[in-house]
Amino acid sequence: MPAASGSDVPSFDITGIHPRTGELFSVSQNEGIGWGAMRDHDGANGLQHPSTSLLRNTSIEVLEQQAPILHERLELWTDSGGPGRRRGGLGTRRDIRATAPIEILSLKQKTKTRPWALHGGGTAEPTAMVAWPGTDRERVIRTERFDLEPDERFFHFAGGGGGYGNPLEREPERVVDDVLDGYVSREAAARDYGVIVADDGTWTLDERRGGGDPSS
Repeated sequence: MPAASGSDVPSFDITGIHPRTGELFSVSQNEGIGWGAMRDHDGANGLQHPSTSLLRNTSIEVLEQQAPILHERLELWTDSGGPGRRRGGLGTRRDIRATAPIEILSLKQKTKTRPWALHGGGTAEPTAMVAWPGTDRERVIRTERFDLEPDERFFHFAGGGGGYGNPLEREPERVVDDVLDGYVSREAAARDYGVIVADDGTWTLDERRGGGDPSS
């Protein structure tokens, strides 16, 4: 039995009048989530929810062709998967800037409750959306409509999967690989896993894991 997945199909619709064609447009996006870890393996990263095998996400090229938007970032969301002996899968982060007036319909659940873990693992980051980030209008969005003007932005976060087992039992080499791959930050590696990773990839263990000489 796995820990909880991101537990949603976090999605959004974008509508408006396209400045190039003068016609009404509407595009939608279903985001991949992190899947929960199991006893023998980590959770999968950025896949559609297990119950929605008929859904797929839309490529950046299609979204930007059909809607007046610009992607500033699309990547796996570092530290979104729950820590554990087997790590939860990562959700995704998408930063979008409007290039013309648009209306956003945010469609998401599971924004307040963190995806649960199993057997001592850590919970994952839940789904979220932030509109007008970094401004005095910044606001967390759940299921609602809102408008963006040109150069205004929103950030879209798809939840991760819960971890399985005690994070301090995860093999240090796996933690180091996660840090180098950008799945886990150095701060989270030290805090959750007791593995202190240097910039050159060498590592030491903290006192919770009995200490240890740097790797060579």
